[in-house]
Amino acid sequence: MSIASPIPTAATQRRVPSAVSPAGDLEPPFERKFLVTEDQAARVAEWASLHLAPDPHAEAGADGRYRVTSLYLDTAGLDVYHRRGSFGRAKYRLRRYDQMAGLFLERKCKVKGRVRKRRTPVETEELNWLLSPIRPADWAGRWFARRVEVRGLAPTCLVSYGRVARVGEGPHGPIRLTIDRDFCCLPTNRLDLPKFSGGPLFFDGLGIVEVKYRSSMPTLFKTLIAEYGLIPTRSSKYRSAIEACGLCPSKGGESDA
Repeated sequence: MSIASPIPTAATQRRVPSAVSPAGDLEPPFERKFLVTEDQAARVAEWASLHLAPDPHAEAGADGRYRVTSLYLDTAGLDVYHRRGSFGRAKYRLRRYDQMAGLFLERKCKVKGRVRKRRTPVETEELNWLLSPIRPADWAGRWFARRVEVRGLAPTCLVSYGRVARVGEGPHGPIRLTIDRDFCCLPTNRLDLPKFSGGPLFFDGLGIVEVKYRSSMPTLFKTLIAEYGLIPTRSSKYRSAIEACGLCPSKGGESDA
């Protein structure tokens, strides 16, 4: 199973698997995150263009950048943000890539550095089933809807940013590097994923570099980290967006994923 997060066209998105780690698959990938300056982000992007291939699922552009928009779900008491009890183990979100006709329903868990995702592609009009007591028995998003209902989750915050993704092959399997910049957010209570570029900014003037790999970190990424002096961070996009929107006082953006 590839580490790369596919950005399917309308014709191919239904072939994306709904579970990231089915029986017999490899262990979930490790993920390491680094908060960088704009200058560092630009230099890392240039380095990546020389050492890694463009994400084959991203549309061609001047720099391979595309827009990622996520709608995060939380409880009325922001239990996910505060990491209370079992709410601290997973985030539930809806995600759209700017060239997609549909979107993904996602659950993301991170344990001891490994990231496990379950994601299901759906059409926009299927979102009505998330909050409906009656859903088609064969609807692929039923697992997500059940968890949203049981955990009392609701739309809380929209997050949007530009991303450049690069992929390659390491000694233990596929590797992936992403560079995220130009972060903005909006508070919301609507089950909708609109395209937007306004709203409060967070990580202003900064970028986030993430590397994903199987087993041990490949030498290529070790070289990158040493050459550009990258320092690991546990900064969270969701937590930082909640604080930027004024939904909760800042706690320094701690907590990963």
